[in-house]
Amino acid sequence: VSPRELDFDQVVVGEEAPPSAVISLVSACEGDVALLDVVLEDERAPYEVGMVGELLLGAGEQTDLIVTFDPHTHHRDATRLLIHSTAGSRAITLRGQGVAPVLQASLDVDLGLAPVGCPVEAPLVITNSGSAVLDVDLTLEATSDEFALLSGDEEVEDWSRQLEPGETRELAPSY
Repeated sequence: VSPRELDFDQVVVGEEAPPSAVISLVSACEGDVALLDVVLEDERAPYEVGMVGELLLGAGEQTDLIVTFDPHTHHRDATRLLIHSTAGSRAITLRGQGVAPVLQASLDVDLGLAPVGCPVEAPLVITNSGSAVLDVDLTLEATSDEFALLSGDEEVEDWSRQLEPGETRELAPSY
């Protein structure tokens, strides 16, 4: 069995073509070896296993398993792939980490009562608490031209930024 472990490193959650790797199984026996079962130790782990080749291997013959890591959350996932055959059992360690942006924002902004002629501002804090770049696109849709969105001292109608993991930005809705 080669390799004995697979580390997919960091994979973006929801990637269209999640990464795959090959595990080769070679019969070192003189007689036939039958593959009886290939299972994940943790059935909930985000790995898929497909077989390319034969379930019965003659002496020196090889077959391949294709392992795909398709994470659904931004967590580290590890399990073992258990291969059972008439020649015995083997375990392959599988590791990978799903990375994804996670938006944290104070979206409930209350500007309260504003005396005429006195602008009121309230902070809108946006944080990427995930493990991948977060694309943020904000558009101000107001029923009155009295509303504004401030980025620093600049009034903006559309605000688009990429926030790195751990990065925080503050905007100020104003009335």
